[in-house]
Amino acid sequence: MKTGDERSGTSRSRRLSDALIVAEVAVSVVLVIGAGLLVKSLWNLSTLNPGSKGIRTDGEDHSERTFCEVAGRAKPSMRNC
Repeated sequence: MKTGDERSGTSRSRRLSDALIVAEVAVSVVLVIGAGLLVKSLWNLSTLNPGSKGIRTDGEDHSERTFCEVAGRAKPSMRNC
């Protein structure tokens, strides 16, 4: 027959083992849900129409001006800013 100390040590290690299994399952569920949300977000981004046709929302026509001119960094002597 086992003594009280041996039985309590065995049940203590069993409880610790059970707690670790529960924690592993919980982390796995969180990771699977996170991966699903990531895939859903990437899918939504891949089907998104960016809608950029050179239409500006500030009301000005920038179609003939370069980026440097619009940004105010254009210098007459330099071709690139």
